Amino acid sequence: MTTKPTVTYFTVKHPDEKLKILSVTAQNHIQLKKQLHILSADKTSLSFVSQLLWKYPPSGFIVHNVKGQQEDKTLVELLLPEESYSFSESIFNLTAQPITSELHLKQIYEFEDLSHPNKKIIFEKKFKLYQDLGFTLRSN
Repeated sequence: MTTKPTVTYFTVKHPDEKLKILSVTAQNHIQLKKQLHILSADKTSLSFVSQLLWKYPPSGFIVHNVKGQQEDKTLVELLLPEESYSFSESIFNLTAQPITSELHLKQIYEFEDLSHPNKKIIFEKKFKLYQDLGFTLRSN
């Protein structure tokens, strides 16, 4: 019997909070020597996230790669929905779509984005689906 993933929600009220949370989560995975995949909706948002991770935190940066662009493996890897993350154990979902394929996933990170009514609706739909799938839900 496979264990269903845990979905951890980070509540944000301002878009600026997302970068800090993403950065801290990535740093935690690096310290634990555990891989983290960051799933972006499209190439534009993936590039934006990549640029931010090279600049943040101000005291340094987060070493990462974009799947398919570098051969070097890093603990933090950015990817798009059409790319395989079938062996991921932890993934930070930055897309509007829930992750419904469990595969090897142990941990899914999501934003509970309260910065805009439309983003709150997206959160509520994803939350309901994860709940219906029997995933463990927790707030951070």
